[in-house]
Amino acid sequence: MEEARGLLQERQPTSQYGRRGGGVVQVPQECERREPLVLVGDLTLPELAGRRSRFVDLPGHGISDRPSTFGYTLEEYAGAVAAALDESGVRGAELMAHSMGGAVAVVLAHRRPDLASRLVLAEANLDAFPPLTAASSGIAACKEDDFVERQHARVLAAVGPLWAATMRLADPRALHSSAVGLRRGSDPVLRIPLEKLAGERVHL
Repeated sequence: MEEARGLLQERQPTSQYGRRGGGVVQVPQECERREPLVLVGDLTLPELAGRRSRFVDLPGHGISDRPSTFGYTLEEYAGAVAAALDESGVRGAELMAHSMGGAVAVVLAHRRPDLASRLVLAEANLDAFPPLTAASSGIAACKEDDFVERQHARVLAAVGPLWAATMRLADPRALHSSAVGLRRGSDPVLRIPLEKLAGERVHL
């Protein structure tokens, strides 16, 4: 489907898998026969070298597509990741995810338990309407056009250089829409489906 274009990337020599509606899934050739590890969000860990890994840039972020018809909700992000994993034949992956990526991973594991055998979550957004900060809740408090035209640069300065380095790679409208969906959360809140998942779960 056209909206669900998550581009999975890796710097090593890769094999490529076709995606419905375009986009490419790339997997290190030397790692293809090992248990898959899928990293969702802004995670790059040198300690994982040698693992069969897929690094997911969610739609609107990093080098993934920025489709104007994509809604940037947690459910649509989970659908995009699921579509990519389906195309590359992944089942029972270990999902490692940070921040919003953690929320997406919970939704994915809840909807498609066949794709996820284990969750490792760092600072995952599990509750709706968190306290106002410079990040997601602060972005969501802005009107979309105001954020894109005026507040985007202010937010990049406020979050500090590490977060700004990641956020600069996201489309400003995608960033705003993602923040609105993340602050709104899900129904039920993500803590409930997380607790009900059958697989192993680690939340840091």
